[in-house]
Amino acid sequence: MKVLSLAVCLLFCFHSNAQNRFVLNGMLSGTASKWIYLQYENEVAEEVRDSTIVQNGFFSFSGRIDQPTRAILKLNRQVIPDDENLNILQIILAPGEVGIKVKYNDFQHGIVTGSKPHDEFKQLRKSAQPFVDKYLLLRDSLSKMERPKPESTTNKVAIADLNQRINNAIAGMRKTSFNFIQDHPGSWVSAFELNNLKTTSFTTSSGAITSNLLE
Repeated sequence: MKVLSLAVCLLFCFHSNAQNRFVLNGMLSGTASKWIYLQYENEVAEEVRDSTIVQNGFFSFSGRIDQPTRAILKLNRQVIPDDENLNILQIILAPGEVGIKVKYNDFQHGIVTGSKPHDEFKQLRKSAQPFVDKYLLLRDSLSKMERPKPESTTNKVAIADLNQRINNAIAGMRKTSFNFIQDHPGSWVSAFELNNLKTTSFTTSSGAITSNLLE
């Protein structure tokens, strides 16, 4: 009886450990780089900065997480601004086995498999991308217009118009997130986005959304 109890206990512990473990198996093409880097937060909320060797285009990471978590996969150890780095990709890790395929200087089109939260995250980003592109374009235009120059009524009106259009783009991004939360009440991505929207007021209160997420 004691042997049976011990066996059950060991099986439970093994199952628990397996549930809290991820393995990221990847393929890298287009470069002879020897190292690749992964940054994420583990099950005890510690930041992990891991690295591994790329062998014949293949690499693998493993670690412990107790829920889906954002991670950064990159080829550069040094800090490079994200908008200038072609070899960086944000992914959503999940307990279990996750696969990824990336190409040198084109990480943003990497293919991730085995992570439902990442699929949902990608879906949300695709829906929000038109508003993001518009926001970035308008922000650059505003930055150029606000450079030191003689003030004029025409310039002030143009700046006010750009600010309004920027606010509209931001509202579009937030509305996209809100709609995603409504359509995916049980998603980890929804909970993550809800945290971003907690200071934003919509017709449906954040409290009501939270109740749906917890059901």
